[in-house]
Amino acid sequence: MQLILVRHGVPARADGLRDPGLGVEGREQVDALVADWQHQRIDAVWSSTMQRAVETAELLADPRGLSVRQHEGLSELGYDGPYVPLEDTEHPAVTAFWERIAQQANDPVIQGFRRCVVAAIDDVIHASGPEDVVVIACHGGVISAYASAVLGLEKVLFFVGDYAGYSRFDVDSAGAATMVSLNEHGHLLALAAKHPSG
Repeated sequence: MQLILVRHGVPARADGLRDPGLGVEGREQVDALVADWQHQRIDAVWSSTMQRAVETAELLADPRGLSVRQHEGLSELGYDGPYVPLEDTEHPAVTAFWERIAQQANDPVIQGFRRCVVAAIDDVIHASGPEDVVVIACHGGVISAYASAVLGLEKVLFFVGDYAGYSRFDVDSAGAATMVSLNEHGHLLALAAKHPSG
């Protein structure tokens, strides 16, 4: 089977929200992916339980008449308080997050996050057919954690993918995954000129 892990589009900017949905730019990004994937086979769509991922999944599933299955284990590694995008580099919550990432090898929560992500994706694999193409709309940390496990890396969070970018993994009959691509984002190039700061 094939897994395609898609990072959600850019979330809405609203102070105080813990779980924002997609913003206008985020919907444009996912719409661009939908257009690019008009000939892409998809047998099932999953998402985390977080609103930005659910809305991304729904935009991908609706044109094909598919329902979205949710799994809490696909949710992002979080921090206390309202959602703050990583692009807000001067925000204290973002600064604290990156300081924590710098020490991730000794952080049991981050190590546990990777185990949770792998277990959740194993659940998706076990619920799928051997020839299925399954899309999982999730989060940058989730994609990095799963890719790091597949690649056998020590670092759990080793890259930040593009919003609405995606990574492909082949899964054999024993459930072992191989990474095919990381952070494909060609469908976003036309939008880059429209949203240069995105």
